[in-house]
Amino acid sequence: MIVPQQGRLRIITEMGVLDIGPLEIAVLPRGLKFSVQLLDG
Repeated sequence: MIVPQQGRLRIITEMGVLDIGPLEIAVLPRGLKFSVQLLDG
């Protein structure tokens, strides 16, 4: 589970791209390969 406290994140997974911001929650399945990029800085 990934929850940004401030700013926005881009999560790149094997299945696609997720852009999330504050007050949003990303839940990724166990074993899924992913990387995280900061969008606001």
